[in-house]
Amino acid sequence: MPEQEETIPGQLAEIRSRLDKSDQRFEKLEALVAENTEITKDIRDALTVGRVATKVVKWLGGLALATSAIWAAWHQVSNGGQPPIPPIK
Repeated sequence: MPEQEETIPGQLAEIRSRLDKSDQRFEKLEALVAENTEITKDIRDALTVGRVATKVVKWLGGLALATSAIWAAWHQVSNGGQPPIPPIK
């Protein structure tokens, strides 16, 4: 039994050392996960801005098309059926 008493403190010290190293590794992983989460949020925000900008551009394009069609129709009505741009000869 005396042999076991001498090795138990040594084993406990080794176990504590390994646990400390594992704690350090987990802290590093937590920091990396937090950094990754921030980067992912930034990418998500950029994609959201891109989607919103695309919708705005499409909406403005439709509005411009409708406005130009109304203007062309009004121009033809007010100018005796002449198109707004003279035909190319």
